[in-house]
Amino acid sequence: SFSASCKVTVTAGLPEGTKVFYGDTNSAQLYMNEDLYFDKVYRFTVSGQDLYSYYRYDGNIYKNREKLFSIREMLGPYDDFYEMKVVGHHLYVSMSTGTTGKEERYILKVDMSTLREEKIHFMKEPMSYVYRMDYDVSRDGTIYVLGHVEDQTMERSSRLWTIHPDGETEEKVLFRANQSALDSNGNNLLDAYETSIYSIDVDENGDVYYQVYIKKVQSWESLYNVYLYKNDKLMRVYDHANLIGGYGTIVVKGGDVYEALPFYDLGKSMYTFKILKNGETLYSDESSRTPSFYGLKVDADGSAYYAYNHKVYKDGKLLYDPGLPFITAIDIMD
Repeated sequence: SFSASCKVTVTAGLPEGTKVFYGDTNSAQLYMNEDLYFDKVYRFTVSGQDLYSYYRYDGNIYKNREKLFSIREMLGPYDDFYEMKVVGHHLYVSMSTGTTGKEERYILKVDMSTLREEKIHFMKEPMSYVYRMDYDVSRDGTIYVLGHVEDQTMERSSRLWTIHPDGETEEKVLFRANQSALDSNGNNLLDAYETSIYSIDVDENGDVYYQVYIKKVQSWESLYNVYLYKNDKLMRVYDHANLIGGYGTIVVKGGDVYEALPFYDLGKSMYTFKILKNGETLYSDESSRTPSFYGLKVDADGSAYYAYNHKVYKDGKLLYDPGLPFITAIDIMD
């Protein structure tokens, strides 16, 4: 003699195959394949079969376009939201706070099942200036932060912070600029005034790969040598590279290392943008224009997706041209 009812909402499922998410997050528009997917996106990341996004105007974190929770009260009034990643049931956000000349970066870690938050202040002291910073999180929750900073004594250095799940933090100075132009290991190969970090990625086994570069001035042109390291050991060097905007220039997948780098030929005044796999060129494009790049992703089959000159490419072929003035982020869902 009892009855019950429930409300069921049926929504359209995602299409088969790899889903490519891209867009201009400054205008809050995110596309999936060829269609507008969501218009409340300032930052986003893909984890498994879920897409997480942050919209700064309402302070909410969304999961697959549905509000998950408000993150606004977890942030300080003047904190800047840089990049977000999801590993397991934790959300990790790269943040900055502080006044001019005393900048501090921290990682906001949120347990999405309990909404318990933790602000991980990994710097020993505020920095005079943070020139560049990138980070990644391993499967066990270890956070690796790569940064190029200037401390309160006006000395520049490139550093790697390792933040373990129990909260213990290690700081390693990779390159330091001082009067003798020696790095922290006593070598003068790289002077940190001309050296900076570029990108970092942690593979499935917990191995840490990162890129640093050194500036070379030739015929009044700034060129760069890019150094690729694995667990602090040099793997290879690329000559005559030319730096580009955005992050995510390195992806390690299935034991293979994919990189996106532009090179500049002074003699021809031409740029050659390359997608590399284990140091060998997979795809390239030559142009007289300075290339624009915002992200490289690789699917389970080894296909490379990337945003190049505000268009989306797969394995060297044009995939989507949405006609947007800018594409500033890309991610994929297998």
